[in-house]
Amino acid sequence: MRTPRIYLETTMFNFPFADDSPQYRDDTRRLFEEIKVGRFQPFTSAYATGEY
Repeated sequence: MRTPRIYLETTMFNFPFADDSPQYRDDTRRLFEEIKVGRFQPFTSAYATGEY
């Protein structure tokens, strides 16, 4: 069975620190844990990595 791929855009990396939005913070931390254990394969685009 293939691991599902999930697209991450730039705002995703701010949510773990969003103390004013605990739902986004908690959901994003949970997603990153699922990526860490291999449930999802993350990817992004050259456009997203070029934003700063």
